This record gives sequence, C-alpha cells and structure tokens, in this order.
Amino acid sequence: MQDRLPNITIKPDVPSDQFLDRIRAVALELGEYDAQPGPPVPGVPVANRLVITPLLVTQHRGLTGVLTAAATAEGRIKVAPIAVRWNPDPPHL
Repeated sequence: MQDRLPNITIKPDVPSDQFLDRIRAVALELGEYDAQPGPPVPGVPVANRLVITPLLVTQHRGLTGVLTAAATAEGRIKVAPIAVRWNPDPPHL
C-alpha cells in the first residue's frame, strides 16, 4: 500500500522533537490513542520517531501512524499511515 500513497511530509514551525512531544501529549490526552517513541531503523539516521495507534477498533486492521524526523531531513517530518489490512483496499484517497 505504501507505494500507492503519496509521500507526506510536514515542516512544523518548532523543532521536530518538540513537535513530536506535543503530538504525543495530545494523543495521550485524548485517551483514544497510544503514542510511543518508535525504535530506530537500521541504516537510517533518525533523530526522533513517534508511533500512534488507535485504542478503539477501526475499519482498518493494524492501523498505525508513524511520524519520523530524520536527522538529515532539515526539520521535515515524514508521516506514514500503515495498516496490516485496509478496508476498503485501497482506501479512498
């Protein structure tokens, strides 16, 4: 599915680690998401990563959002929606 989705990046007006900390705090405050720092990816210079998972059942199986701030990304954060199974497949974009 990743090959069908456009590349999504954002450039917050604050440092990427501060932005990801804020997003994590909001997600946890809502109480409908788990938001945890993600593991590093071998071979990729990642400065910070956040994995957001809905706690409630969704129509997509294994739905997760990953926000990655690479050390070489000049302040940009990659946003990747991921699912084990999309419903419908492909999702309506």
